[in-house]
Amino acid sequence: MAAAEPAPADDTTAAKRPRGAKPKAKEGEAPAAADDDSPGGDDKAAAKPARGAAAPKAAAADDSDDDSSLPGQDDVEKALDALAPRMRGCYLKYQIKGTARVRLVATPAGKAESINVTGDFEDTPTGNCVESILSEAKLPSFKGAPLKLSQSYQLR
Repeated sequence: MAAAEPAPADDTTAAKRPRGAKPKAKEGEAPAAADDDSPGGDDKAAAKPARGAAAPKAAAADDSDDDSSLPGQDDVEKALDALAPRMRGCYLKYQIKGTARVRLVATPAGKAESINVTGDFEDTPTGNCVESILSEAKLPSFKGAPLKLSQSYQLR
């Protein structure tokens, strides 16, 4: 039976391809039944790269959008993380454990502005200490618009 199937399948698929192959390939599910035949394997191979190519393009577009919309964000976040040991000084000074949640705007020039401490230390001397450290910190400079960021510091 295997020798008899390729000739009729080629004739049948050749007749079907001009009429229905392109629309079915776009839908994705209809050609799957034809993919079991040997000519369908060619369609399957052609369909998979198209699907595979579409997914990486979308992922690449998402990655490039994130990078272009927020230039320098990773560097600024690393610099904010690096301030954690200095924040411990605020705990040592006031001896109150908790989480200092901070919202700020990092400017392209490398300054923190519009610093707002919330959470356990909102409107407290410890919160003021955290705010002071951030306002004096030198952040990396970057190109683009200012970045609105949130950061949390565990004080223990």
